[in-house]
Amino acid sequence: MRHGTCFRRRLSTHHAGAAPHSAVAELEVVRLHFLSALMDAITITLNALAILGFALAIWQTREAIRQNRQTIEQAKHLDVIRESLSTRYLEQFPHFVPRVVEVIQSAERNLLIVCDYPCYALFSSYSMWLSYEAAIKQAANRGVIVSISCLTADRRREVLREQFGITACTSDKWKSDTGVQGLLKAFLRREAPDGDVANIRFSEFEELLEAAHTITMKHSFRGVQLKEVASVLPIYFWIADDVQAVFSIPSWTNHDREQGFITSDNKLILALRKIAGRVSNVA
Repeated sequence: MRHGTCFRRRLSTHHAGAAPHSAVAELEVVRLHFLSALMDAITITLNALAILGFALAIWQTREAIRQNRQTIEQAKHLDVIRESLSTRYLEQFPHFVPRVVEVIQSAERNLLIVCDYPCYALFSSYSMWLSYEAAIKQAANRGVIVSISCLTADRRREVLREQFGITACTSDKWKSDTGVQGLLKAFLRREAPDGDVANIRFSEFEELLEAAHTITMKHSFRGVQLKEVASVLPIYFWIADDVQAVFSIPSWTNHDREQGFITSDNKLILALRKIAGRVSNVA
């Protein structure tokens, strides 16, 4: 009896221990299924996010293109508005000279010029000076009444010294700027081939410029109503047919440049004409 009882106890113990092993296995299977489902869900989510990100990138690209087109269109509208303004800023000297040439070329009846030098921009931009000179000669040849008021020789020398900051103690500082050296070298190559940038004195440079102004007034501007004035010119301007004008505000220094403007404002053009009248009367 004792042996039988022990056998049944061992058997019952064996069956009782089998249940936990089965439950653990089932839990492991559930865990694996859960992990698999979770990985599938993560994969699907990542794929969805990737597709969403790609779609967002396409939308942002298209939006950027659309905004860029709008910006371009707005810029065009601004350009139209700017061009329609009666008075607007151009550029610094000598970059606005081509617009002066255009105004001169547009003249059909009369052309009024008030500026410092007969050879405007000769030193600063020789190519622009050539276009400027040619435009005036062509205007006179086609019957346009051309009237030019410029400074006298003495006043031209004074303004030139102011522009280059010439004083008793400046010596050769007037040509120390590399930009001036380049312009001076080109100027001497045209006007004085034997001249040398390192050795030329300001007085010699001044005489060469004045000789160019004199020759231009005697030969290039024949048929032009030319008048030299000794008064201070607070503003320079070029008026074509009283409908369009370029004007500039001089600085009289080599460091600051003239600021150019263009206008079709009737009142402003009339005011410029009155200045020209006063300058001529004072002269």
